[in-house]
Amino acid sequence: MTTAADEEDAQPPDDESQPAFAERRNPRLAEHEAPYFSLTPDLLLDAIESTGLHCDGRVLQLNSFENRVFQIGLESGEYVVAKFYRPERWSDAQILEEHAFTAELAAHEIPVVAPMQIDGASLHQFGKFRLALYPRRGGRAPELDDPKTLEWIGRFIGRIHALGAVKPFALRPTLDVENFGEEPRRWLLEHHAIPDALRAAWIAAIGQSLDLITPERFRARHWAGYAQSMSTGQTRYGHTLLRVPALH
Repeated sequence: MTTAADEEDAQPPDDESQPAFAERRNPRLAEHEAPYFSLTPDLLLDAIESTGLHCDGRVLQLNSFENRVFQIGLESGEYVVAKFYRPERWSDAQILEEHAFTAELAAHEIPVVAPMQIDGASLHQFGKFRLALYPRRGGRAPELDDPKTLEWIGRFIGRIHALGAVKPFALRPTLDVENFGEEPRRWLLEHHAIPDALRAAWIAAIGQSLDLITPERFRARHWAGYAQSMSTGQTRYGHTLLRVPALH
């Protein structure tokens, strides 16, 4: 039989030594708050209004893997798209380098959506969050079975690469097997992040995965062909098609 005194004794003491419920469920929160833990709807709207825009309360979260992206209604009846960057993922200089390239693409009539310039700035700070605002633009899936559509896409990809080759990125890492495959693999192994019981199987599996992107024996030739294509804008050596071997 449980008495009222027993129930009172069973209650945890009301002091600061007791961790919060979220911290008890996930001890890591006690040391490192989740990146978007404090991005509440109120803070979201306050951040956007700090740029001088006036929201009407309409918020629709859009798909995004790394950042947080929202469609925001304005009092004028229009919409903007707000992109909140993951804290500590990129530096301000890296983000602004991306913004500058996007603006340059738009200036060359390549169909991209560049961030809005507000008071001469495309990147804004509100508390610990950095955000950029974009005009809302509709889109549709291309008809990939149509050769003319593929040709149109190819021309734009070529123009993007040609413009990017004029002034390569200085601050953002290259998206290649070394930076996003080999280097993380070495770090995980060197820091013993893989349990010993899984280590051999993991090494075999990650090696097979990287070979699906570009087999190791072909990587030097792959990047030589890529560099040649990007520097000349051509995909042929004389009458021979420039081949960049890989498994697909």
